[in-house]
Amino acid sequence: MVWSEEAWCGYWSPAQADLRDEAPDWPHVDMVFHAATNANARNVPAHDLIKGNLRSTQNLLRWMRDRKVPRIVFCSTISAYGDVHAPCVHENTDCINTSVYGKTKLLSENLFREAADSIDCLAVRLPGMLGPNAHGNWLCGVIARIRTGQPVELFQPAGRVQ
Repeated sequence: MVWSEEAWCGYWSPAQADLRDEAPDWPHVDMVFHAATNANARNVPAHDLIKGNLRSTQNLLRWMRDRKVPRIVFCSTISAYGDVHAPCVHENTDCINTSVYGKTKLLSENLFREAADSIDCLAVRLPGMLGPNAHGNWLCGVIARIRTGQPVELFQPAGRVQ
């Protein structure tokens, strides 16, 4: 998906590429925001999920190393946890009965963890899908508020932040 710079306040230049078979031929890149996924993962065969999520991440990682791109934000998923039986979810919550989709995201996180000597990665396990037709989740609401100039409130254990 490609958005105009104006839609993102001119801070970045989003680009789109199909990473399943090869890496893109982009010019200089300072940081990657990797949000690729299959929006209908429940109905996708395991082979296609592995190719779409894991192989694309391997190709992107190879491309980043070759071009010495130092940073990435990787959109993972709370599906990585599988069946959650705890009242609070955090990075050390056990992953139980994780779906193939969740496993491909966990394996992708591990690929970036293994590349930590050359690439700084922030993996964010999001609770919903992103994209032009995405709606009804927290992040889409935040983006809509930013686009319309409305304040965004963030909450953390220490209190409210604006």
